[in-house]
Amino acid sequence: MLQNFWIGTDFAKLLSSLPVSNESVKTMLESQMKNLAALEEANQHAIDAFHAVFNRQNEILHAAIRESAELVSTPEATFSKQAEIARTATEHTLENLCRMSEMLAAASEKAAAILNQRVKENMEELKTITGPK
Repeated sequence: MLQNFWIGTDFAKLLSSLPVSNESVKTMLESQMKNLAALEEANQHAIDAFHAVFNRQNEILHAAIRESAELVSTPEATFSKQAEIARTATEHTLENLCRMSEMLAAASEKAAAILNQRVKENMEELKTITGPK
């Protein structure tokens, strides 16, 4: 039923009948464009962060494979070295997890800062629009 409502609707006529000035509509559209731009920027930061984390995970995986191959290829890789190998692997894993967590936290903070700034701007725009004329 709702689908049929919109068919044949003249939106220009509908909008022109609203008690809103062209300047108000222009201001609202500009505000929404800024909102979309801020959202796009925040999303781009998130995407960049995920790419960076993925690349870092890829580097970690390649390094782990390289280290494992080197350890296996040497005759010194005996049972007595297994504890050292496990300790080193655990340390590397924890360091890498910390780095990736920091990368994600920084990206989240940047995205949140962008959106928070836009919310503040929206509040100022609302004060301007609704303020005394």
